[in-house]
Amino acid sequence: MALRKKPPKKFSATFLDFAKPAFDRMGIEPNSREGETLLKTCWMVWNAVVFADIGGQPHYLEQLRDPSNLNPATRVIVDWLVERKRTRFKTTNWLVGDCRLRQVRGEWRLRIEARAEPTPAEPRLR
Repeated sequence: MALRKKPPKKFSATFLDFAKPAFDRMGIEPNSREGETLLKTCWMVWNAVVFADIGGQPHYLEQLRDPSNLNPATRVIVDWLVERKRTRFKTTNWLVGDCRLRQVRGEWRLRIEARAEPTPAEPRLR
């Protein structure tokens, strides 16, 4: 009897695993205005880390973490999300295109557009 390979997890489920604890920690409902903002923050952090770590383009992450762009509370959640992406989701490097999160009868639903991971940037000549 041959063993079956476990099917790969859908990217929407992976991204939801990444983002949901942020909603839980902040006590924010996904279908609220604050939920939209937090989802966009998760999305921006995810893509910035992928561009920095895979694409060799750290400037997006640097801009995102710039203290002049963030209030202290947002900086804490951004740093936590960066660490979470790098430690728990480091092998999943799809880029997030568009996504929508909502709760239906108490269950989280995510519609997400996944884009291929970036290719490493060519070194720049100075």
